[in-house]
Amino acid sequence: MKLRANPYIHADQDSLYNPHADATLRSVSEGYRELRDLVASAASVPRPSRRLLLLAERRWLVRPDDDPDRWFRLRYVSIETHSACNQACSFCPVSVAPRPRQTMSDELFERIVEQVAALGEPVEAVFLNGYNEPTLDRRLPAQVRALHRVEL
Repeated sequence: MKLRANPYIHADQDSLYNPHADATLRSVSEGYRELRDLVASAASVPRPSRRLLLLAERRWLVRPDDDPDRWFRLRYVSIETHSACNQACSFCPVSVAPRPRQTMSDELFERIVEQVAALGEPVEAVFLNGYNEPTLDRRLPAQVRALHRVEL
């Protein structure tokens, strides 16, 4: 089985970070040196060691037929439920280019929440704002309750 380092690994001075697994491998970890060398060389290994095979199970290494460009790990979700804004934030583009007011339907909001919850990803945060002021929406408490109901 031929393997190569996941091309999305971030290499720091004494650690490697895998965004697909949200995991860090430190210089004292088993397999770190072998993996670090693979990351640096971008080479493939035709017969990986036992340590590298264990790392491959956690997506540190990939097979030639893997497509890590299509892998993701959803950590943050931003839902802009309306476009109302008091246009008072000097750093925001809406202060100089206001948008027409629009409101997301409750049904669409519920569908989005259900779809995100169904992914089974350990989402770290859901933001209910974009270029708007979330507290201007009277539905905000109910929306927060809906997120809590599905443990988001």
